[in-house]
Amino acid sequence: SNLVGTDPTGTIDEGNDVGILLEDSPNNTIGGTAANQGNVASGNDNANIQLTGRGSTGNLIQNNVIGLAAGGLTRLQNQHVNNPNLIPTDPERLTDQRSRIGLLVSDASGNNIVANTITDNRIGAQFYLSNANVMTSNLVGLNSAGQVVGPGQGINSSGNDFGIFINNAPGNQIGLPGQGNSISGNQQVGIELFGAGATGNVIQGN
Repeated sequence: SNLVGTDPTGTIDEGNDVGILLEDSPNNTIGGTAANQGNVASGNDNANIQLTGRGSTGNLIQNNVIGLAAGGLTRLQNQHVNNPNLIPTDPERLTDQRSRIGLLVSDASGNNIVANTITDNRIGAQFYLSNANVMTSNLVGLNSAGQVVGPGQGINSSGNDFGIFINNAPGNQIGLPGQGNSISGNQQVGIELFGAGATGNVIQGN
């Protein structure tokens, strides 16, 4: 497993702009079927994991920690907050430690997002102009123990602001019977469907 956006201990934010980027890239696995194969992708300014382009299909994102420190229980320590000598690419992170988006699927279809912990981002997972993606058995807004995370540096909120944001994206599957996502502890909205293009999505078993 890899640490993408943190120091070698997995506890301090040393993020990139984007942590892991798949651009028109099919049939990759980020993480794995076993819990110890998962990565920590946290502390990156704009997106911790991003799939973009119509060629990004058939990918599996599984058993990763997306937003929290290694182990998926606590928040990262953020060196940017209240430190004028360290300027991140996203200036909002001077006062708000969280990544802008945990998982971004943009114009990418037919991907599977399974059993990840997606917490402590401003948006947990966003699907934009993307269809036929399936998201099951994830913790969105909770830590890996299924608990609400306490306040962190620069913010008093827990979880994500928005858990799952379906932005003009049709035909996606959020949860299946017996494979639902736990979507709790988010500060504003658990699941939001936005725009006329957000049609034919199925939210089930969560």
